Amino acid sequence: MTDTETTRTETWTYVGQRVDRSNKAFGAWLPDNAEDERWFAKVKGTQPGARYEVTIRMNDDDTESVYSSGERGPRFIGMHDNEDWRLGWAMAERAALTALEQQRLAKRASNQLHEQCTPLREQFRETIGYSRRAALLAAIIEEVTS
Repeated sequence: MTDTETTRTETWTYVGQRVDRSNKAFGAWLPDNAEDERWFAKVKGTQPGARYEVTIRMNDDDTESVYSSGERGPRFIGMHDNEDWRLGWAMAERAALTALEQQRLAKRASNQLHEQCTPLREQFRETIGYSRRAALLAAIIEEVTS
């Protein structure tokens, strides 16, 4: 097959970044005359609602790949004409990126808390007896909540 037989150009709308269940960000695209978004890790647009000509390559396993950069990368052709949709896509992108940042901050805070509690865990392990351990935990809870 020649290269022209395995590629085609379509008009797609970039609808923003989305986050999957493993907290990875993807660029979400909506092909013309399609209802479902297509997500790509390395192919991102400039802003939700921006329309592009994209070059799609058919792979040997019948999957599609989108050129992410270079001569065949997405080419901006204008903005989607439905302002309400553009606003909705922008809000969905902001919500996704906010949730992703919250997850990152929570993980960072959790790691810091884990490190800060290391001396307390060691003291707890060294404390012998149920009543002494209970008293230590009560002291820690009182200190944290006061």
